[in-house]
Amino acid sequence: MILDTNAISAMSREDREIEVVIQEAVQLYLSVPVLAEYQYGLINSRHQKSLGAWLEQLKASWPVLMLDLMTAHFYAEIRNQLQRKGRMIPVNDLWIGALAVQHQLPILSEDRHFDYIDGVKRITWKRK
Repeated sequence: MILDTNAISAMSREDREIEVVIQEAVQLYLSVPVLAEYQYGLINSRHQKSLGAWLEQLKASWPVLMLDLMTAHFYAEIRNQLQRKGRMIPVNDLWIGALAVQHQLPILSEDRHFDYIDGVKRITWKRK
């Protein structure tokens, strides 16, 4: 399962609901776009030091999915598909979706726009 940025943020807040999903997961993956978004958010955070150290621990604990030529292929296909549907999503989320399709992994996220991508399963931690 690929963690989206909002999943990492929920983990940093020690959200109990996400902890249940995390504990039940077979394998967790970080990705370059998510790490970039989270690190960008840390730049002006008053918790930059502590959350930065926490993020380094995550990076050491879980594999990081890198963008490559195959990811670029899936990105282009997904972007074209969404554009034809009139359902564009943020660029970083296109990359995350491309990684999910490429590696056939679900995405742990609260962002419903991942549901627009064919072949992507979104998992949420919020109980309805």
